[in-house]
Amino acid sequence: MPETKYTLVQHSGFVAGGNPQFERAVEPRSVHSKVEEKAVLRVGGVLTESYREIVELEERINGVTGDLPFLDVKGQFADVTVGGCPVYIPVREIVG
Repeated sequence: MPETKYTLVQHSGFVAGGNPQFERAVEPRSVHSKVEEKAVLRVGGVLTESYREIVELEERINGVTGDLPFLDVKGQFADVTVGGCPVYIPVREIVG
Protein backbone atom coordinates (compact mmCIF):
# COMPACT_ATOMS: atom_id res chain seq x y z
CA MET A 1 0.00 0.00 0.00
CA PRO A 2 1.46 3.40 -0.95
CA GLU A 3 2.40 5.87 1.77
CA THR A 4 -0.10 8.63 2.37
CA LYS A 5 1.17 12.08 1.53
CA TYR A 6 -0.34 15.43 2.45
CA THR A 7 -0.84 18.82 0.85
CA LEU A 8 -2.60 22.05 1.68
CA VAL A 9 -5.85 23.06 0.00
CA GLN A 10 -8.33 25.91 0.23
CA HIS A 11 -10.34 25.47 3.42
CA SER A 12 -13.50 23.37 3.02
CA GLY A 13 -15.36 25.85 5.22
CA PHE A 14 -15.34 28.08 2.15
CA VAL A 15 -15.32 25.51 -0.67
CA ALA A 16 -18.12 23.30 0.68
CA GLY A 17 -19.66 25.55 3.32
CA GLY A 18 -19.56 28.89 1.53
CA ASN A 19 -18.30 30.69 4.66
CA PRO A 20 -16.35 33.75 3.42
CA GLN A 21 -14.29 33.78 6.64
CA PHE A 22 -12.42 30.76 5.23
CA GLU A 23 -11.92 31.99 1.66
CA ARG A 24 -8.24 32.83 2.30
CA ALA A 25 -7.49 29.88 4.61
CA VAL A 26 -5.88 26.50 4.07
CA GLU A 27 -6.28 23.04 5.59
CA PRO A 28 -4.43 19.71 5.22
CA ARG A 29 -5.66 17.13 2.76
CA SER A 30 -4.52 13.55 2.12
CA VAL A 31 -3.12 12.77 -1.30
CA HIS A 32 -4.00 9.19 -2.20
CA SER A 33 -2.53 8.52 -5.63
CA LYS A 34 0.53 9.15 -7.77
CA VAL A 35 -1.72 11.05 -10.20
CA GLU A 36 -2.74 13.47 -7.42
CA GLU A 37 0.89 13.76 -6.24
CA LYS A 38 2.06 14.72 -9.72
CA ALA A 39 -0.80 17.21 -10.13
CA VAL A 40 0.03 18.90 -6.80
CA LEU A 41 3.70 19.21 -7.71
CA ARG A 42 2.96 20.34 -11.29
CA VAL A 43 0.99 23.38 -10.06
CA GLY A 44 3.56 24.25 -7.37
CA GLY A 45 1.75 22.89 -4.32
CA VAL A 46 3.46 21.46 -1.25
CA LEU A 47 3.69 17.74 -0.57
CA THR A 48 4.92 15.99 2.58
CA GLU A 49 4.80 12.52 4.08
CA SER A 50 4.36 13.87 7.61
CA TYR A 51 0.92 14.82 8.89
CA ARG A 52 2.51 16.71 11.78
CA GLU A 53 4.63 18.72 9.35
CA ILE A 54 1.62 19.68 7.19
CA VAL A 55 -0.38 20.75 10.27
CA GLU A 56 2.52 22.92 11.46
CA LEU A 57 2.76 24.44 7.99
CA GLU A 58 -1.00 25.03 7.95
CA GLU A 59 -0.82 26.91 11.24
CA ARG A 60 2.13 29.00 10.07
CA ILE A 61 0.49 29.86 6.74
CA ASN A 62 -2.91 30.62 8.23
CA GLY A 63 -1.25 32.90 10.78
CA VAL A 64 -2.73 31.14 13.78
CA THR A 65 -1.71 32.76 17.06
CA GLY A 66 -3.32 31.17 20.08
CA ASP A 67 -7.02 30.79 19.32
CA LEU A 68 -7.13 33.61 16.76
CA PRO A 69 -6.50 32.68 13.12
CA PHE A 70 -6.05 35.65 10.78
CA LEU A 71 -6.98 33.57 7.73
CA ASP A 72 -5.48 35.70 4.99
CA VAL A 73 -2.91 33.44 3.39
CA LYS A 74 -0.36 34.66 0.91
CA GLY A 75 -0.19 32.69 -2.30
CA GLN A 76 -2.97 31.44 -4.49
CA PHE A 77 -5.20 28.47 -5.20
CA ALA A 78 -4.87 26.26 -8.28
CA ASP A 79 -7.51 24.97 -10.65
CA VAL A 80 -6.30 21.49 -9.63
CA THR A 81 -8.22 20.02 -6.71
CA VAL A 82 -7.59 17.32 -4.13
CA GLY A 83 -10.68 16.02 -2.39
CA GLY A 84 -12.74 18.69 -4.12
CA CYS A 85 -10.71 21.63 -2.78
CA PRO A 86 -8.25 23.75 -4.80
CA VAL A 87 -4.58 23.06 -4.11
CA TYR A 88 -2.76 25.87 -2.29
CA ILE A 89 0.27 27.34 -4.09
CA PRO A 90 2.52 29.13 -1.59
CA VAL A 91 4.56 32.22 -2.28
CA ARG A 92 8.10 31.07 -3.03
CA GLU A 93 10.98 33.10 -1.66
CA ILE A 94 14.22 33.28 -3.60
CA VAL A 95 17.14 32.91 -1.24
CA GLY A 96 20.74 33.73 -2.00
